[in-house]
Formats: sequence, structure tokens, C-alpha cells
Amino acid sequence: MYSDTVRARFMQPQFAGTLQGEQVLQARVGAPEQGAVMEFYIAIDAQRIQAARFKAYGCGACIATADYVCELLEGTPVDQLEHFDTQPLVTALGLTGIKLHCAWLASEAAEQLLLAWRQAEASVTH
Repeated sequence: MYSDTVRARFMQPQFAGTLQGEQVLQARVGAPEQGAVMEFYIAIDAQRIQAARFKAYGCGACIATADYVCELLEGTPVDQLEHFDTQPLVTALGLTGIKLHCAWLASEAAEQLLLAWRQAEASVTH
């Protein structure tokens, strides 16, 4: 059973889509054979996440989690990805049991985005 928040975000996600441009980083986590894939795009300007979007394949909790992650990320300093915490997702969306996997995927995506950002920063400074 899904929470009202999951149902609402699944039915009308606000952050679905992609971003393009030089300052856009991308992370893809999950696998179709596992039933969930999340792809995140973040646009960075002045060390801050200016926009976040997602594409997802999976259950309602997967899509709702990706949507909520984008909301949380927009406006935050990109280095804060290092401190990404799944607990706000779990609490806000009421994720339990097997649906906790969605929060773990989001955490994995945050790690990938942070790594991509650090690599991009390193290539600019060299």
C-alpha cells in the first residue's frame, strides 16, 4: 500500500524529464531486471544545483522517490551530495519493506553525481 504522498507524486510528478547542457551531470542507477531504474540529471551553476530532473522505470514508489529527490536537490550546494541522507525520503514518502530499495537507489545516484562533479571539477582545474 502506498502513502498519499507516493500516490500524488506518482500521478503528477513535478520533476520528470531531462536536462541538457555543458553543466549537466547525469547518474543512472538500478536495473530493469530488478524492477527499478532511476536516471537523474542535475544542472550546476556557481557550485549549486540549479535544476534537477529524472526519468524512472519502476513502481510508484520508484517514481515518487525520484521526484522527491529532485525537489530536495534543487537549490542545494553540489558538495552537499556527500551528505545525502535517505531518512527524509523514507519518512516523507512512508517507504517500508522492499520499497526502501528506492531510497537506496537514490543514495547511490547521489554518490554517482558527486563523483561526476568532482571529476568535472578536476578536469577544469588541470
